[in-house]
Amino acid sequence: MEQQSLWKQYKVVIIASVFFCGAIAIGLFIAAERVETFESVADVQVSDQRAVLTTIAETIARNGADSVTESIIRDCALQDRTRFDTLLGKLDQGLSYAELGELDKLFGSCAS
Repeated sequence: MEQQSLWKQYKVVIIASVFFCGAIAIGLFIAAERVETFESVADVQVSDQRAVLTTIAETIARNGADSVTESIIRDCALQDRTRFDTLLGKLDQGLSYAELGELDKLFGSCAS
């Protein structure tokens, strides 16, 4: 009789252990699936951000602006911008009257 009681206790412990291990296995599986989903979403978001940063870097490299900024802020032509920057750089060295007039004209289109 005592052996049957002991066997029942072992049986309960074994069944509880199997259920406990099964619950842990299911939990690990669910956690792994969620981590995998998170990784794929994060990879997509990082790729999107990398594309945006590449576009910004290319825009900065050509000394330009993106389409939204260009629609709001109109810049002067590149050769006018270069001349304007050159004249501004020479301003402390003294400019001729003609150069001051040119700088004044370029100021209206390039300095805003």
